[in-house]
Amino acid sequence: DQVLGVLGERGTVDTRLMAADCLYFLNRYREAAQLYKPYCQAGYSSILHSRLLRSYVESGQRAKARALLDSLPVGWTDDDGIRETAIALAQRAADWPKLLVLAQEQQRLRPKRIGSWLLALLAQRYGGSKPAFLQMLNEVPEELEGSIRQQAQLASMQLQYGHSTTGLRRLYRMARANMHEPEAASAYIACLMLPSPLQELVNVPLTVEAGTQVRLMDESNGQEIAINIDPAGMDDLPAHSDFLSAGAPLARQLQGARIGDSVPIEGQFGAVRQYRVAKIESVYRSLLSALQHRLHSAPDGLPSMWSIRVQSNDGNLDLHEMTEMLERNGKAARSVFDTYASSPITLGVCANALGVSSLELTQGWPANAAPLRTCNGDTQERDRAIATLSGYTGPIVADLATLGEIVALDCEEALAPYKELYISSAARQILEHLIEAANRDRSVAHAESVDGQLQIVEVSNEHKAAKLRYLERIKDAIDRYCIIRPAYGAGDTPPELLALEDLLGDDEYEALLLAKETNALLLSLDLGLRQFALGELGISGVWTQAFLANAAMTGTLSAQKYRFAVQLLFRGNRTFVSVDGEDILFM
Repeated sequence: DQVLGVLGERGTVDTRLMAADCLYFLNRYREAAQLYKPYCQAGYSSILHSRLLRSYVESGQRAKARALLDSLPVGWTDDDGIRETAIALAQRAADWPKLLVLAQEQQRLRPKRIGSWLLALLAQRYGGSKPAFLQMLNEVPEELEGSIRQQAQLASMQLQYGHSTTGLRRLYRMARANMHEPEAASAYIACLMLPSPLQELVNVPLTVEAGTQVRLMDESNGQEIAINIDPAGMDDLPAHSDFLSAGAPLARQLQGARIGDSVPIEGQFGAVRQYRVAKIESVYRSLLSALQHRLHSAPDGLPSMWSIRVQSNDGNLDLHEMTEMLERNGKAARSVFDTYASSPITLGVCANALGVSSLELTQGWPANAAPLRTCNGDTQERDRAIATLSGYTGPIVADLATLGEIVALDCEEALAPYKELYISSAARQILEHLIEAANRDRSVAHAESVDGQLQIVEVSNEHKAAKLRYLERIKDAIDRYCIIRPAYGAGDTPPELLALEDLLGDDEYEALLLAKETNALLLSLDLGLRQFALGELGISGVWTQAFLANAAMTGTLSAQKYRFAVQLLFRGNRTFVSVDGEDILFM
């Protein structure tokens, strides 16, 4: 640090750039950017510009990174380093219009990479049109270069949107090419855990053909062997003792055989044995069964996947292992809520720890947990909030959880007067994911452990339909009243905010960046988030009830709707809800 400090302050241009490079390769990007910046003139493109851009992106300085990109000359997208860093920047900001343009360039320059196609598909899904997305999904080549995770992500997308044959082929190719990789086994099983089984897995082939498993019984001793034949067009897969390519001599010999047929197979030294076809099934299904057996037999499970026995050796139902697991999960969840009760953490931190979105957390806030902190409850605080909103016509940034609460209270019209009501692109993307998950939900119950006892709670179709309607109402409210905008921040992103990037959920972090960028008022039900925004970023904020009270005072919201909303808030386990005599009479 001392040497770099001397070089950076008093060294020549060469030594200062050497110091910048040292910092860059040590991942000290914020310091590196300060040394690179004087040597990156607008209108030019160089390795220094590329490193400065990456330094800005990796240190969270999105606004500076965007400004640098805007200063580069035409044709900068041909530079691999700059283009890929620009893609990373746009992804972090959820800038889908920008990603649409960059995805086209990436596809043009890297057409065989699966990452190029995934980027283009996601950009069309969130920044383009659904018909264009579906058309592109139909055009994805089968053989692409990419990681196991990327292959599984694309296959899952194909399965989800009706391209079951191409999705299955991609999954099979991924798993067969990586038979010894636990990640591949886990991805294959996870992608096929669908709400309804695929016909390719359910249908029983009538004859042996490419893409089938055939079980042969030795007619001389009754022993069975299984032969897996890869689907057609996959002769390039690596050789494996358990699999044959469709073009292998034995596979060709067996093709067309039916159950009950007798087939002669020549073995070593010209000896011939007669085998009878005992069973035929899809090779996709047989591979799934083999990988599931691997999951059940692995003591530590597979990546992101664990198998639990629910049957004892004597055949009786044994749920103790499941109950213990649910109890551990319950203790972990209670620990999160206990921490929230005793620490000034935000809802986003809790949601991250629980693996849910802030919207799901607030709408499902437990009645037996500590109250959700929305305000301090003093009169001065409420008066300040009402005064801030009185006559206010400037920009407002709302987080998704707060919009969700306003919709749940049936008070969407309170949003109507504000012409600059922003929500981050990331929040809209979170909502889209929740809607997609709700559409795919085929669960019938959920399990939990209560005082060491397993409880199964039914999830009715009516409940699932109501949840989907609620999410769609939030989407409609966003489309009607909000401006969806990527979040880049403004100027230097404060270190205090950067330190929380991995702790806060995307919804909260992006809302803070967007509020800073637009110099907006923050509309958030989360007291902890508003306190941080005011104390560290100078961003003022208001919470749901204050916002609705102002709407009722101005006539935007009817008095009856406001009273009913107060009643719901009063029952919702919030720290403080302001109630007057009329509210009590209404209750």
